[in-house]
Amino acid sequence: MTHIVFSSGSAQTLKKVLQEDNSSEAQLVTLEDNLSYGYLQLDDNQDNLNRSYYYQEIVCNQVEHGSYETVQHDQEKIQQLQQLLDEDKTAELCIWVAQNKRDIIGYLALISKLTNCAGRLHLVFLYDLPFLNDKQALFYPTQLDEIPTREFLKAKKLARIISESEKEMDIEKWQLVVKENALLRDIQPGGHSLKKVISLPEDSYDKIILQFTPGECTVKVSKLIHTVLQQASAKNVAPFYLFWRIKKMVSQDLLTKQNGAWQDEWKIIEVQKRIL
Repeated sequence: MTHIVFSSGSAQTLKKVLQEDNSSEAQLVTLEDNLSYGYLQLDDNQDNLNRSYYYQEIVCNQVEHGSYETVQHDQEKIQQLQQLLDEDKTAELCIWVAQNKRDIIGYLALISKLTNCAGRLHLVFLYDLPFLNDKQALFYPTQLDEIPTREFLKAKKLARIISESEKEMDIEKWQLVVKENALLRDIQPGGHSLKKVISLPEDSYDKIILQFTPGECTVKVSKLIHTVLQQASAKNVAPFYLFWRIKKMVSQDLLTKQNGAWQDEWKIIEVQKRIL
């Protein structure tokens, strides 16, 4: 069995679980391109409406969030998975998906690229499932690496075969997402169980940023981002995306920047709301 996850944190946890479960023959593949953000087109024929724009302009050399090479590596891994399915008719894949947009969107993208695999794709979908934490209290994890190892072994037993009808519906969902080709995506409220992805305007969090940016004095960008992330409507957005929006808002004369260049640490740069 080849297991597939969508972040390095999930991979580290699952690797440990497979070792403790004596799954010596199990293989682990990590797809690390976070498809919650950035245009989805891979070619350069659409005036920056492509995947490379996301890494060049938004991630902007923050290596911990990957580079355009991440896209290329993921494509190679998916090709290798397809080759495995084609060459070994007994090969099976198990896709692990937690209750978060990165995993769900990554799953939809992957499932749309795999063919000739009826009955050989398994899904562990941890939607709205309670687990016991280290204090023996119930909790609902949103990330795979939040689950204690002993509970992870229970989760492994939840794997089910993805039916052809489910696969077809999920492919249709992904095709719509690709067609919309937005810069920002999330899961529709209440839509985690149905894997419903929604495309969002790129300025979706600008009002919150403005709300917590003072006009009478400056605020450090690091503190501003931290404050925005405390708000319920923005708690799931990546800090680097908020940083990119702050840069855009400065270029749009909604904010003014003080101290340091954009490539400096966030704790050095300060911004202030522009008073008209």
